[in-house]
Amino acid sequence: MALTSRYKHPFKGIYLTLRLLSLLILEVPLWVITSLPVSRRPRESWTLKKCLSVKFMRWASGLVLRVGELENLPDSKALREESLPSNCKGVWIEPLPDELVVGDIADFAKVVNVQSVAIPGYWYARDATSLERPPQQGEKIVYHFHGGAFVTWSAHPSHDSSSLPKGLLEYTDVSRVLSLEYRLSTRDSGPASNPFPAALLDAVAGYRYLVEVSGFTPSDIILSGDSAGAQLALGLTRYLLENSTAGLPPAPSSLILFSPWTDLSGSHNDSYQTSARTDYLRDYDFPENAITSFLGAHPQSITSQSPYVSPSSKLMKDKTGLYRGFPRTFISVGDGDRCFEAQMTLKQLMGRDIGTGSVKWHVAPDCVHDYCMFLWEEPHRSQTFKDIGCWLREH
Repeated sequence: MALTSRYKHPFKGIYLTLRLLSLLILEVPLWVITSLPVSRRPRESWTLKKCLSVKFMRWASGLVLRVGELENLPDSKALREESLPSNCKGVWIEPLPDELVVGDIADFAKVVNVQSVAIPGYWYARDATSLERPPQQGEKIVYHFHGGAFVTWSAHPSHDSSSLPKGLLEYTDVSRVLSLEYRLSTRDSGPASNPFPAALLDAVAGYRYLVEVSGFTPSDIILSGDSAGAQLALGLTRYLLENSTAGLPPAPSSLILFSPWTDLSGSHNDSYQTSARTDYLRDYDFPENAITSFLGAHPQSITSQSPYVSPSSKLMKDKTGLYRGFPRTFISVGDGDRCFEAQMTLKQLMGRDIGTGSVKWHVAPDCVHDYCMFLWEEPHRSQTFKDIGCWLREH
């Protein structure tokens, strides 16, 4: 559980009770009344259910910010196998050897005294029999990173974010997905825990596990991530490409980026303001808290100058060849996403360096940030997974 509470017992319980009463007695009825007329909805295509779902998501993220997680989420400290379905299993992933922590990331790690540690991962498969099967010739697998602004959510199959690995298995030819339970950042009254580049070191360790322990070929590995997880997928690819002579495995064959969060510098403010009503992302408190936790002792300047932190920031001084050597990429976004402008910049930068034909740009109309996670975003959610399946079969 990475989000820490501003309220301590018993005040947390009192505050939570009052907020829930307010939700039921005042806020939900008001949401229903104001959303009944189609003309008052953020988008005319939105159903009443979607209007209420978005408002609730916005409300809930504010509540979690103030009182902490409302449930004991699985995290990187333990492997939770007791409640796994038969087509899933947990594994421990060994830390990286010191000699594989190199380059800019080694320098960043020294600033905040972060080391590679053992972390859990969860395998998802079509059926139980394929979980223990050795890699097959040409078998494509996905290595996935969940979202949550680096401060919340989980890779565990019991969490809502598991709808992304499950969607990939349901609608594409991929037979297995490894979802990484990377370390989450937190900052309460003391020093930050697990700031950047903790999650990236975990991602590199997981990739090394896939290639050197499990025996998968890099050309058969597809990196996937949603929101902050998409930023992590880009960072892992960059690390492998920039340090190809350091004894690391080669880069993967493809990237799938769901609603990528790629500008922590705030340089794309237009869509963040114009899409305030069409998304559940909050104005300032949640992203501000998350970014502060993620940075730890790093200066704010790295949010605009490091491609590992903000790979589409407008403020980056040198963008020359920023994506040279990257694999072909599928970028899935909703045009109601507050990050839409930054996502368009990412598409343009990648298209410039690897060719527009290597960047598949998929826009779901009237959809929110990380829409593929939510069942109330059907049919756009399932259609996106189907389009990903077609795209994967093209190569």
